[in-house]
Parts: sequence; C-alpha cells; structure tokens
Amino acid sequence: MASSAVVPFFVPRFRHDATAAEAAYGELSDTAEHLTGATAHRRRIRSMSCRLGGRDVVLDIGSEDAIEGQTVTAIFQVGRVGFTVHTETTHAPDQRAAFALPRTHVYDVTDFAA
Repeated sequence: MASSAVVPFFVPRFRHDATAAEAAYGELSDTAEHLTGATAHRRRIRSMSCRLGGRDVVLDIGSEDAIEGQTVTAIFQVGRVGFTVHTETTHAPDQRAAFALPRTHVYDVTDFAA
C-alpha cells in the first residue's frame, strides 16, 4: 500500500520549479487524453498499487517502476476506462513513455496533498 504521508505535488524533473512543473504536467495530461481518447481527471495522483506485467506493484511519482526501471513522472485517471502512467528514462529524460492501465488492474490510489 502507498504511504499515507502528506506529499505536496511535484513533477520529478521540475521538483524545484513550480511553473515548469505545471507546464510539464499539462503536456502529460494532453498525452493521457490523446492516448486514451478520454478526458483526464483533475485529481493529482501521487501513487497507485496495481497489477502490472503480471506482478502486484506500487508506482510512486519520482520512483523507478518495478518493471522497466523508468522514473514515474505522472499518473492520470482518464474517463471511466482507467489510468495512464507516464515515465521517463532516468539518464535520458527526453525518452518518455506512457501506457494505459484498465481500472480493474488498479487496487489503490493515493492523491497528492491539496
């Protein structure tokens, strides 16, 4: 399960630049909508426990995912279909990926502090 500690919103590469973080988050939201054809919810998700690659894992913003070892940069709830997870390669932040997870593969979601 995800930690219950209060964590303020951040985008890993722009942790100390709120303006750049907001711009990057907006671009990632657009990517989520393009990928799924559904509207991204406004909630800001910090972590989720889910089934991924045949394993139960926890995905935390700013941490490496347990399957590919890429840094998780954002998680969006999209429409009624589920979620998208956005990652970037730790040593090459311009190499980004995004994938969709159906709602049925998600066990728990923790939002950032408001």
